[in-house]
Amino acid sequence: MIFETHAHYDDAKFDTDREMLLAELPQREQMRDMYRSEALNNVKTELVIDEIIKAENIEATDEDVNKLLESYTTAMNQTVEQLRESFSEEQLDFFKHRASMNKALDLLWDNAKVTDEDADAKPEAKAGDGEAAAPAEA
Repeated sequence: MIFETHAHYDDAKFDTDREMLLAELPQREQMRDMYRSEALNNVKTELVIDEIIKAENIEATDEDVNKLLESYTTAMNQTVEQLRESFSEEQLDFFKHRASMNKALDLLWDNAKVTDEDADAKPEAKAGDGEAAAPAEA
């Protein structure tokens, strides 16, 4: 009798757990789809920035890396030198790459030409662009 009651309890728990998992699947798929798009954009952005780093021969100096590490010193209660000593070569390479990316972004920002044009507006066709120019209003 005890065994049957226990088995019944296990079956009911299994059914409840299965129903909960099945109910979570659509949410998981939505989250995966949402983050997939974001991850894809992040990868594309990083690839473009890497190409800018190569094209502009951008290299991070030790000073650039130290500036980046300074933001971690308070949280980790260590000096920059202590952080450098505690990190592996691969971790320091990550920070060097991050510092190079920051320099590339600074370069883009410093050379950006900002306009007040509406990004969604369609450009007007110019004569000679292969399309007939819009007729002048009378």
